[in-house]
Amino acid sequence: MSNIISAPIYGRTNGTATALAVAGKEVQMVVPIRGIIKRVQAYKVSGAMVTFNLVTIRATTGATAGLNVIAEYGTGSAFIDSEESIFYSVPEEPSTPGRGIIYFFVTANTGINSEVATRLDIQVVQ
Repeated sequence: MSNIISAPIYGRTNGTATALAVAGKEVQMVVPIRGIIKRVQAYKVSGAMVTFNLVTIRATTGATAGLNVIAEYGTGSAFIDSEESIFYSVPEEPSTPGRGIIYFFVTANTGINSEVATRLDIQVVQ
């Protein structure tokens, strides 16, 4: 008898950005260090924001472009709900073995003091 797991292992991580303004906010989301992003969601919970201006998922913090960008959405929409199949790899956090951080950066086109919810569905890569 085999002990091989044949079904994929899925996880979900949620985040929240409060006091979102046009300048944007970065949401840190703890994830396995390697995986496949299967679904990306972001939506307004409350506030004056009309639509997202830009949503970027990064492997490192800050506005660094290039290889650190995992996915990017220029939206003009009040929500994102996108099925994906994006492989990622992030550095391991010393305090949480096997875990790293994905940085989910969101900007609004207008309005201040909005609250935004973010969610990633991930298939773990062993």
